[in-house]
Amino acid sequence: MWARRVVFGVCGMSVWVAIACGETSTEHVVGDAPDADADGDAGGTNGGAGGTTGDANGGAGGTTGGTEADAEGESNADAGGASSGAGAMGGTGAGATGSDASGGSCGRGGCILPTSDVDPIEPPGPVYCGGTQCAGSEVCCITEQVCFDPEKNPEACAVPAPDDDDWGRKTCASNAHCGDHEFCETDNGCTGIGHCQPISNCGECQSSDDYCRVCGCDGTTYPDQQTACHARASRVNVSSAACGETVTEGGGGDGGGGGSGGGPGADIVRVFTVCVQNAHCPDGQLCCPRTNRCYPEDTPYLCEEPPEGTNAPCLADSDCRLREYCWGESCDAPGGCVGVGDDSEDCGVTLEPVCGCDGTSYTSADCADERGVRVAHEGECGSEE
Repeated sequence: MWARRVVFGVCGMSVWVAIACGETSTEHVVGDAPDADADGDAGGTNGGAGGTTGDANGGAGGTTGGTEADAEGESNADAGGASSGAGAMGGTGAGATGSDASGGSCGRGGCILPTSDVDPIEPPGPVYCGGTQCAGSEVCCITEQVCFDPEKNPEACAVPAPDDDDWGRKTCASNAHCGDHEFCETDNGCTGIGHCQPISNCGECQSSDDYCRVCGCDGTTYPDQQTACHARASRVNVSSAACGETVTEGGGGDGGGGGSGGGPGADIVRVFTVCVQNAHCPDGQLCCPRTNRCYPEDTPYLCEEPPEGTNAPCLADSDCRLREYCWGESCDAPGGCVGVGDDSEDCGVTLEPVCGCDGTSYTSADCADERGVRVAHEGECGSEE
């Protein structure tokens, strides 16, 4: 008998999944976005643990704090003020965003608030960045993939420009850009711009086996996502895998290019080793910081800058993740991984036949994309001169 419980608590949403003896149940708890009328007046919000709205009975940490947004975007406390409470956040006017001193934030998508009093822990092992071990006083600059000392050399890692984050989170390129009880959570694996996230609101995973383990972007394998968060570490974009573990995806009905249960590319077996440093890789392979995958030393293209508009460089579909295929300008050219069906919105709408690299004729390039197939040439197969 085994049981698993997974909670995704990011972005004001909790998703509970309990599995025991073949049974599955799900419960969703979604935090409300700040209340505000069209004019931005009396934008009172109720804040509670995890971004949930305090009800009429005064849910834990629930508060009400009306504010009024003026023409210059400044918020002035409305009559009645804000009632303080654990993890509380004051109200905001229409469209307003911002971070709370406690590490929470609110935006048009809702609120992300600390869910408990959790202090950060020290990573159990050395911290790696871009494959290099950082010194004791250094932290990782995610965007540059280099170690730097935020006290002595803060300019080595610039704070990214603010973006239009749905939850009003501050942009970051390093934990040094966030509060003591936050970490810089990357949006896609271990590289790129991140957002400051409370270390207590990263979801939860419990399992009687090793299902919950994650490879931290710092090079440490953690037993679960919440422990990685407490250590202020983002995670490699691979579920249930330790650093240095070889993973097999696909193979028919196991996700595949079109999603769970099969679909385009479901029969393609993808085997790769999860890594943060070269020591995680088998002999003859190196760790690519861009993808957190090991690649053959004699195939450097797999760790180069991917073609514009693609997620990672590739030579074959097996180099890409599930629900991706290796797109390219011709059948044999190096390419880049893109999502299956990302450009298929016009499939069946226009009649512009193409021949796919699988030897099948499609009514348009969009329809070939829907099946995760490159285009060999325009026109039906066998029609080229």
